[in-house]
Amino acid sequence: MNNEFYKNDMSVLDRAEVDEMIRKARAEQAEVIFGFFARLVRAVSTGVKTVIVDPIVGAVAAVRATEELSRLSDRELADIGLTRSDIPGHVYRTMVKRRDDHSVVSVTGHVAAAGVGTPSNDRGKSIAA
Repeated sequence: MNNEFYKNDMSVLDRAEVDEMIRKARAEQAEVIFGFFARLVRAVSTGVKTVIVDPIVGAVAAVRATEELSRLSDRELADIGLTRSDIPGHVYRTMVKRRDDHSVVSVTGHVAAAGVGTPSNDRGKSIAA
């Protein structure tokens, strides 16, 4: 068996043509590998944002909203239709509405699916939307 390479018409390729074919194949291979890793990095960064960053941002926003509402007087809360015991549920419902993926961070910092583990008021009645 000899080391000759053949074209489609069965004529022999010279060394320069073989080298060019190898160069093109390696370039295409590098492009495919780069594309794969670029997609992988995008997927991981999106996952990190969704799984880690978004819940933390949501928890911080919930804590701030709870603190801000808690600083209001009873009269000011009544003016906006809330009582002190309504604050956690109000913040929770607001956070649920802001989430697209039905995963929320409650005002206590726990991750819960929308409609699961909803907070209740002092009378044991669910106050989530």
